[in-house]
Amino acid sequence: MRNDTPKLPSLLSRHPLWVLAAFLIPMGCAMQQSADRTEAEVPYDGQLPFVSASGEASYHVLMGEIALSRGEWGVSASEYRKAAELSNDPQTAERAARVAFDHGLWEDAHASARRWYALAPTAAGSRSMLTALEVRRGNRTQARALLDRLLGDAEREGWLGDGISMAAALLNAEGAWDTALPLMEEIESRYPQMPESHASLATLYLRAELPERALAPAREAVRLDPEWLRAHTLLATVLLELREIDEALDVASTAATLADAGPDYRLRHAMLLISAGRDSKAEAMLAELVEEYPNMAAASRQAGLLAQRQGRYDDARAYFRRLLGTGQQVAALYFLGRTEDLAGNRTGALHFYQQVTGGEYLLPAQVRVAALLGEQGRVDEAIDGLDLLAQTEPQHAIDAVEASAAVMRRAGRQAQALATYEQAIARWPQEQGFRYERAFLLLELDRVSEAVTALEALVEDYPEDANALNALGYTLADRTDRHREALRFIQKALSLDPENPAIIDSLGWVEYRRGRLGRAIGHLERAYALLPDPEIAAHLGEVLWISGRREDAQRVWRAALDSFPGDQDLSAVMARFAD
Repeated sequence: MRNDTPKLPSLLSRHPLWVLAAFLIPMGCAMQQSADRTEAEVPYDGQLPFVSASGEASYHVLMGEIALSRGEWGVSASEYRKAAELSNDPQTAERAARVAFDHGLWEDAHASARRWYALAPTAAGSRSMLTALEVRRGNRTQARALLDRLLGDAEREGWLGDGISMAAALLNAEGAWDTALPLMEEIESRYPQMPESHASLATLYLRAELPERALAPAREAVRLDPEWLRAHTLLATVLLELREIDEALDVASTAATLADAGPDYRLRHAMLLISAGRDSKAEAMLAELVEEYPNMAAASRQAGLLAQRQGRYDDARAYFRRLLGTGQQVAALYFLGRTEDLAGNRTGALHFYQQVTGGEYLLPAQVRVAALLGEQGRVDEAIDGLDLLAQTEPQHAIDAVEASAAVMRRAGRQAQALATYEQAIARWPQEQGFRYERAFLLLELDRVSEAVTALEALVEDYPEDANALNALGYTLADRTDRHREALRFIQKALSLDPENPAIIDSLGWVEYRRGRLGRAIGHLERAYALLPDPEIAAHLGEVLWISGRREDAQRVWRAALDSFPGDQDLSAVMARFAD
């Protein structure tokens, strides 16, 4: 089975992102509160500020801005780094650090942040960014020195709780938990009387997907400060992650009696009820909030989303129209379009989507506009709209081109789509998605050898990428007689990602192609248990049928067809094996 979509972390796969975002402690808030504190300089192993070379530095700033406007992030960060090294201006160093940091270019970010800190150790943000980068790089000694100064200042000046929360925010570095967690554990041990230290440690454990370790510090935070609303919401979140639903709801209900549990908390409580599957209680709570606080945009939004998910489209429309009156026009228009879309009213959906001309929902709205226009046969209009989006919003260019090619493929313009993929690969060689889609399109065109060559090139460039290995292995198993090679690639993919149902499905399929039906059924049943996907159901049913278990095959196919009516894979295999 082809699958180039990374797996979601377990925390996010079980709860909607907006639920967890509402319940986790907002760790960045203390950073802004303390940003203007002065601090002593930590040991700095770079050189003292360079002699100014403003003319040459200005040239690199200009080159950095030009590259930034073109979406050439690496070139921009490099040019800005050179400018920072040649200038005594802290603002230049800050700009260099932020450009690199914002685009995940950590080496350039670290060098520029060190330069910024050397030039302006008391500037807002210089120590914060350098600390976060030292954590990300695994430099525990340097990070500890920076954090010690932060916490020392906080303790002397009477803002220790905020200082601990700020330290936790700086330690919140995805992929650097081996450095971050021991440092936060040290802070908890250093300040055991502070509820913020226990709450911060629990929050980092949660974000590191270690909820079982988060439980004790979360409970301790509540014990130390029983009136602290955030501690209660954190504990409820940990319990929810551990599937202790009843206790989580009890904690949330207790928190609702606290003095500062205002409408925002009631909203969070409703969202917790949703994630726990208590939709009816959440619905009633949200309805009350909307009536009591008609200008509370978040309440109207969440009430509308819940109604939309339940198929109560009239209620959803009413809530999203209320949202229009709260100033969140872009979100309201998008959600109104989505509601009409789900209700099957394509004309109404198009009407609302086309009014989304900016903001965070611009891309999904315009992509859906193009798909709907394509369904109406207005293919050129759809493509032109996406081309305009790519030109006017460069940050969306890759997604717009990908959507444009998809419109072409659905319209039967495979040659045009193929040319689009090839142009995109030349423009963005680092984007693997275009290379996958080109290979899959070649398979649709029955140009199997070219597709295999394309996938082999991907594996050569990314030899430890489980998705690339699986795509090549599955293609070899399904479309060629190179089954032994296919098995080798799939087994390597599985060793890198052993619980991926798409790879397990591929393993079952290659065993089927090799005539090992018993093994094939075992792997396919496991894959289907992990992911009830129509393609896996089609494979499992086929192997069961060939094995003589026709009733079992029919049962699998019918159940899958009930969940995925009209699926082409299922329909094709059922037609092929019809009596």
